[in-house]
Amino acid sequence: MARSGLSAALLFCSLGAACGDRSPATLAATGSASNAASASGSSAPTGSAVAPSSAAPGPNQKVVAKALARGRELAQDGKWVDAAKLFKEATAADPENPIGYAELGWAELQGGDVDASASATQRGLELVRDPKTKASLLYNRGRVEEAKGDKAAAQKSYEASLALRPSDAVQKRLESLGGKAPVQAPLARPPTCAKTFATLSAACDCLVAERASFGMSKDDAATCAAIEVESAGSTRPLEIVRVSAGAESVLWVLVDVKGRLSPAATIEGEVLPKKLLEPIKGDPTIASVLFERTSTASGKTVRTTAELLCVLGDRKGAPGCPLEVPHAVAELKEKKPDADRTVTFSRTVKADGTVEVRKQAGPKDLVPSGALGQKSLAAIE
Repeated sequence: MARSGLSAALLFCSLGAACGDRSPATLAATGSASNAASASGSSAPTGSAVAPSSAAPGPNQKVVAKALARGRELAQDGKWVDAAKLFKEATAADPENPIGYAELGWAELQGGDVDASASATQRGLELVRDPKTKASLLYNRGRVEEAKGDKAAAQKSYEASLALRPSDAVQKRLESLGGKAPVQAPLARPPTCAKTFATLSAACDCLVAERASFGMSKDDAATCAAIEVESAGSTRPLEIVRVSAGAESVLWVLVDVKGRLSPAATIEGEVLPKKLLEPIKGDPTIASVLFERTSTASGKTVRTTAELLCVLGDRKGAPGCPLEVPHAVAELKEKKPDADRTVTFSRTVKADGTVEVRKQAGPKDLVPSGALGQKSLAAIE
């Protein structure tokens, strides 16, 4: 379906009210929830236009979201003690929310209070239900065990974390202890909204209703934000939405299927979409979205610029977004990339679906595990 490229803006789709066509007018934004998971450093950027579901967040949820958002800002600035105070506010406002304890435990560990971190992390593990947050808490527990000198226990915690969710930060930590993460197939999860939709509003309705299938709580009020990003081409083969519930947030990529939308992939973490790309000029069967992800999983603030590649049309596996490749990884210093701690990459996408990623410059220790070399995207059937 051909659609004109639009300038960067945030689109508002009210759940339960149709957006009409897939280029609705920009409306005023409301507040957005953040996403937590320490091992991936995930929190949602502020300023998103959010569509309310049938029930508005209660007072405690607003306090939690505000405290988590501010705490993460302080954490990115390396102000771990101050961040921990905010995360304590979040756990006080909602003492049954494991995400608050995950954030608190991580901040206390980085601030040097290992025992307090161990306590918060254990409380989070007692409460957690979804695998994403549990994976983060297990990583935090491993870091606590390392700090206490119990490397064998830490290795087991990292292995347990990786069994729930792949993570470059966790894998590198495990390898530093002499362990090796097993090669795993993508983790299976229940299909989410396995059909196509005529409008963004309809897609949002389904994603909110089925949010438990991708690890989000059904107990919290949910929102869906349609995010418009600049397109490098004359059409828009992809759409981006953010689904939020309580303190969690997940970015969804929707693929154009003959003029309708099909939910194809999630991008987790603190993610800011930057631009829709055309990997092979004139080839409508491959599209991608360039985005930035910020993480504090290493104890330092790291910004990764990456590209999620999607297949469309007659490509094998279409519609889907099977491959993420890095463009750059940079440690931030005073909120700006440190030139001495930045690694850059080049990527080539060929017509047969082969993608080659090469390191251009920068320190080797910042290269994500398994990022380099040739990978198969999808061939045309």
